[in-house]
Amino acid sequence: MAISTEYIPGVCNIGADETRLRLRLGLMGVAFTAACAIGLWSIGAGAGWYLLLFFPAFGSAIALIQARSRFCVHFGRHGLFNFAQRGTTASVGAEAARLADRARAAELIRRSALLAAVATVIVFLLALIV
Repeated sequence: MAISTEYIPGVCNIGADETRLRLRLGLMGVAFTAACAIGLWSIGAGAGWYLLLFFPAFGSAIALIQARSRFCVHFGRHGLFNFAQRGTTASVGAEAARLADRARAAELIRRSALLAAVATVIVFLLALIV
């Protein structure tokens, strides 16, 4: 599949610079989430504390999913796109395109929450076992 270098409603709303940023943030989030899990394990925290890992896991998941899909949830919800220098945006004009972007943003949020929930449950269950 070819990588788009232009805005496609509901499909792609960020370019290479924005994608790289989200990938870096997502990988940093994975490292942070893992460090938190290790920290909880090292202090002998109760299993319930591991449920808090959902929040950094969600941040990691949403950043990585945005990088993979080349679609920014924030931009999609606010009718924006960016294929230029990072930090600049342009407005989506057509209402149909804005609706497609909002639907895609909601889908990515749902996918991120599901991924974060699965990861959190796995770590929670491991905490019960160990």
